[in-house]
Amino acid sequence: MLRRYPMATSFTVTAIARNDDSRPLLVVFCPIQAQRDIGGTWTTLFTPNCISQGLTPVAPGDSVVVSVPVTGYSPAFHTYPVLDPRMGPGRYRVVFGVYLGDPQNPRGLTVGQAQASTPFIVK
Repeated sequence: MLRRYPMATSFTVTAIARNDDSRPLLVVFCPIQAQRDIGGTWTTLFTPNCISQGLTPVAPGDSVVVSVPVTGYSPAFHTYPVLDPRMGPGRYRVVFGVYLGDPQNPRGLTVGQAQASTPFIVK
């Protein structure tokens, strides 16, 4: 559900990252993008400010649940991330990074790739 306040517009989505591979997986939850389907094109409307990457290991056959707060702040409040005026009700997805390999050996990690969630509706 989309919530509008004088200072910000926001919604929260629960994402589940599942590891169906036989190798360990690292999921990057910061930065995570929220994209809206606008005219058939996935358009990024939100990317949080991150001090560091939120790397979460996921063992083979396991999964992790994460709550993703999506908030854009009114430009008048000079706070980031700034609200994209297109952030309203619609069809969305979240996009995060994934790496396969051994989290104890960063040199053994494969190149990361972006992974999009299943689309969901924000009302």
